[in-house]
Amino acid sequence: MRTYTKSKGRKGEHFVMLHDWLLDTPAFRSLCCSSRSLLVELYIRYFGWNNGEISLSVREAAALLNVGRNRPTGLFRELQDRGFIRISKKGSYDQKTRHATTWILTEFRHNDQTPTKDFMSWRPDPSKEGDANQVKKKITQFIAGPATGDRQARREGLSV
Repeated sequence: MRTYTKSKGRKGEHFVMLHDWLLDTPAFRSLCCSSRSLLVELYIRYFGWNNGEISLSVREAAALLNVGRNRPTGLFRELQDRGFIRISKKGSYDQKTRHATTWILTEFRHNDQTPTKDFMSWRPDPSKEGDANQVKKKITQFIAGPATGDRQARREGLSV
């Protein structure tokens, strides 16, 4: 467990807090599990003073999330699209040096500016909403179950 020293010299454990209001946003609800995990990894690297200096490369993310080496690129893109993160300084890789991208978490202050919380205003794309509605209907039908007569017929192996 990581530890940090508070201003009065006491040691405490570093932790990540995800607020209910964050978890209930459409942007967070629309993230895949891997994107949520990546967001938590970025939050782990935030210490209350280093927003905009949070360094995490695609290779590091792949190792942390136990996914293929190209998968985190799409996950970073998804987090940017939803408004959870922004690029502070673009990373690069060449034969002589490696420089990971540094990230800004929009939930927190950066350079004495108020948090933008861009994810709060994100809404699903209406052109893709039809597909999402179909999935929601199928999930609702699965959870609620078919009508009683249909359920009885399924138990008996009859088609409806």
